[in-house]
Amino acid sequence: MSNGAGRNRFQHMVILCAVMVASLIVLGGAPLAATEFPTKPINIIVNYGPGGGTDLPARALSSVIHKYLGQPFIVTNKPGGGAQIGSSFVAKAKPDGYTLLLTYGGLEQTFAPHLRKLPYDPLNDFIPITTISIYDCVLDVRADAPWKNLKELIEDAKKKPGKIRFGRSGTFGTNHLQSLLFKRETGIPMKINLPFEGGTKTITGLLGGHIDVAFLGQPFSMQHYLAGKIRMLGLSAEKRNKFLPDVPTYREAGYDIVLGNVKGIAAPKGTPMEIVNKLHDAIIKATKDKAFKKMMNNFYQPVVTMERKEFAAFVRKQYDRWGRFVKEMGLKVKK
Repeated sequence: MSNGAGRNRFQHMVILCAVMVASLIVLGGAPLAATEFPTKPINIIVNYGPGGGTDLPARALSSVIHKYLGQPFIVTNKPGGGAQIGSSFVAKAKPDGYTLLLTYGGLEQTFAPHLRKLPYDPLNDFIPITTISIYDCVLDVRADAPWKNLKELIEDAKKKPGKIRFGRSGTFGTNHLQSLLFKRETGIPMKINLPFEGGTKTITGLLGGHIDVAFLGQPFSMQHYLAGKIRMLGLSAEKRNKFLPDVPTYREAGYDIVLGNVKGIAAPKGTPMEIVNKLHDAIIKATKDKAFKKMMNNFYQPVVTMERKEFAAFVRKQYDRWGRFVKEMGLKVKK
């Protein structure tokens, strides 16, 4: 073999070895990064405004998560666009575990996509991690309203079509869907269904006499219920909950209205599973923290967690369920 041929073969072997070493470094880097994660605070994006039923549990979690993850959560509110702004931000974020979404798995991702085009894929652009809470919806009337129960309200509404003013918070969210389910189940021609921007404005509209009936989330209603200012006639749960033992469910009255307001956490697609699993385990531990439980109890929100695969299956099931509902109801898609 000539000296030239030998040198070429040697150079080829050197290059090949260098490539193999580089490959090992690249392949070995992911587990190392996951082991070190996190090395800085994690941003958790809340796609609603501060002080609400989504923001409060995020802040409760952020106050204890450092004990179990070694770094804090920084809560950032990005409301607007029917929760699209916050969700879009996370969907486009770098998939490194440092940007998470709360809330995920709710109607923003399972109901709204069947009614309007979203700037992201609600099922495939996120990796579900776990839920931290699922709370119920309620039907509220003022304490001085003539209806003492759901039966009286429905009978009166049928006698006076269009006269009783129904209101709800938001569009394409839980209370929008609660009102649609109520309309389907009761057959009431709800010609007036005023949407308010948020639960606070809805309850203010009810107490101020601008509407007669409000579809709301349980946490928004508790303060006024305990103060004796409102009466709750229906609860969207499978069974009565611990915060409202005297409030009957819709099902007790014979109406199949069951849905919850899901507070789930997700990461952008492409986030390494080692990091996702580490986040999942830390969040589950944090939800068992006494301080977290106490805060959630003060917010009148139950602590509800799911394993990662269970949560993913739950989101898919809800997506399919509400897709069928939209078709059955003949609801129009907004372009």
